[in-house]
Amino acid sequence: MAFGQKGAKQKEKTQSAGQQTQNYSQSQPSNEDFIDLEDEPMEENTSRANSQTNKKPLLDEVAYLDAPKGKNAGGTKTWRCNYCHKTVKSSYTRIHHHFLGAPLGIKAEVGRCQVMLSNRALLQQIRKKVEEAEQVGISSSLTRSIISNKPVVAANMSPLEKSFRNLERHEVDMTVLRFLCANGIPFNVLRSPEMVSMTNAMKNAPKDYKPPSYDRARTSLLDDCRREVEKQCIPVSETWTRQGTSIVSDGAAGREISKVHKHIFWSPCVVHTLNLIFKDFAATFPWIKSTYTRGKTIVKYFKNHDRAYDIFRNHSGLELLKVAKTRFGSHFILLRRLSKCREALATTIVVRAWKDWIKSGDEHAREVAKEVSATISDEEFWDEVENIIVITKPLYYMIKFSDGEGQKMGEIYEKMDSMIGEIGDVMNHNKHHDDYEKMKEIMVKRWEKMNIQMHCLGFALNPFFYDINNLKSPAPVGEDEDEKRVLRRQLSKFQGKEGIFGTHAAMIDAVSMSPISWWSTYGAETPELSEIAMKVLSQPISSSSAERVWSTYYYIHNVKRNRLNSLRADKLVYIHSNIRLLSRFTKSYNDGPYRKWDIDPETSYLDDSAARLEELEWNEGHEENLAQAPKRQRYQDF
Repeated sequence: MAFGQKGAKQKEKTQSAGQQTQNYSQSQPSNEDFIDLEDEPMEENTSRANSQTNKKPLLDEVAYLDAPKGKNAGGTKTWRCNYCHKTVKSSYTRIHHHFLGAPLGIKAEVGRCQVMLSNRALLQQIRKKVEEAEQVGISSSLTRSIISNKPVVAANMSPLEKSFRNLERHEVDMTVLRFLCANGIPFNVLRSPEMVSMTNAMKNAPKDYKPPSYDRARTSLLDDCRREVEKQCIPVSETWTRQGTSIVSDGAAGREISKVHKHIFWSPCVVHTLNLIFKDFAATFPWIKSTYTRGKTIVKYFKNHDRAYDIFRNHSGLELLKVAKTRFGSHFILLRRLSKCREALATTIVVRAWKDWIKSGDEHAREVAKEVSATISDEEFWDEVENIIVITKPLYYMIKFSDGEGQKMGEIYEKMDSMIGEIGDVMNHNKHHDDYEKMKEIMVKRWEKMNIQMHCLGFALNPFFYDINNLKSPAPVGEDEDEKRVLRRQLSKFQGKEGIFGTHAAMIDAVSMSPISWWSTYGAETPELSEIAMKVLSQPISSSSAERVWSTYYYIHNVKRNRLNSLRADKLVYIHSNIRLLSRFTKSYNDGPYRKWDIDPETSYLDDSAARLEELEWNEGHEENLAQAPKRQRYQDF
């Protein structure tokens, strides 16, 4: 079926041949009959199958309200958008403009679909559909759409055109850089995928587009952005009923809540407890405190004297790290980096530039420089640095494990026990072996304060350890005796490897699968126990994520910098934190140009809001080897 002069002639020929004609009294024409004025006429030998294949991509998104009239109906028809329900009489070109906007330099005769503008995912879906249609080459009219407007290929340009194009790009780059510098925005923002999305949106914006005003950005647009981010977070919040939730509060409030609500467990932050062990070691053993103080003096001296630091940089490819007291594992981080920079430091204090620098300073500066030089030349100091690193390495690994991504509740009990044993093995061959009993007492004391019944329950329900009979009486979780009886029976079935738990597949997958995935796969025969296992094993053991949100709040709202009210500040923190959260689920966050885009690589001062512990190259090659090792081997080597 076709419209237009050639279509009319074809129709006349068909009627004269005695073939069946089409009834035009129908209320809505089919999509394959819709042809734009800009379309090429159909060939006489075009079949109905080809018409179906060549259907324009946006015809499924609208509904036609009238039938074509006259011998040459053309492409103008009345249609209604299936999303915003706006009614328009136009050709297919206006349908294209309604959903995707008009190309640059062309005035849009129809308004944009407001539903598309407010639903980014739907707009991307429609856009992808049109792109695929254009690649196939469905119609020549689509070659003039905003999707098909490709940049001029540089290979077809003359050298003069390429030169002018490079100058234009440079001017745009300079404008971007002036904006960053004038507003004090870090260069790291250029690594953000949101920056790329903004640039692409502005490239495809109408020609007369202007940025939003100050008042609109801080009011209506901010509310719209929060609602959009909230919609994107729905898949995350939908897991709460299945995997449970954690609420961050102080210790006193947690204990009071657990007294009233028996099904709510209070769990301390494991990372804080482990960091307190570090501090207890430094306060208890003078050789640790003295070594750390001398090492911190070296770092502080170089950080506070630019000329000395420049001399050091000429001989080192690594930066010295100035670590805040509140940073987890600050003792290990500082001494570990000093150990790596030992050769560079030793070279720095013997070059001519260093000696000239000492002579040019005042008396106090010369005294401090001599003290720093003496420390760097002291072999005993470096021996103690290595001793502390070797002894505290299992403790630092434990901090990194607890502060990492993923479910850790089912592994913390075994990890803590292994950590104490590893430190004991190290101390057996250390010159400070007499101090091990005191160290063990400190670790056990902290562990007893931190350990709760949920840690034991998580260990017992972890399928990786379900062939270990260390724990067989986890804390009761049921609210009544009947439920407790069912749970005990199902737990006995799990520990005895009865039914599906005793299959070969379940035993193999217990090593390779995560505990949550394992229970989702093999927990059908024990639904009550499976539900509790998934909730317990999903709970975090660290409050670091919440602390990062608090740091974000202080980063966004500072009384000295702005006068944001609390409601607007909360919206900004919500958007900022959840956009970063959503990006963690994308593949590009761990690989490619956007890898760890929210971490500023230029900072060397590690405080609570700076790079996370996982960003430190604390042991080159360790994480890569750990990722490639079998899971059972990981537990043995970690």
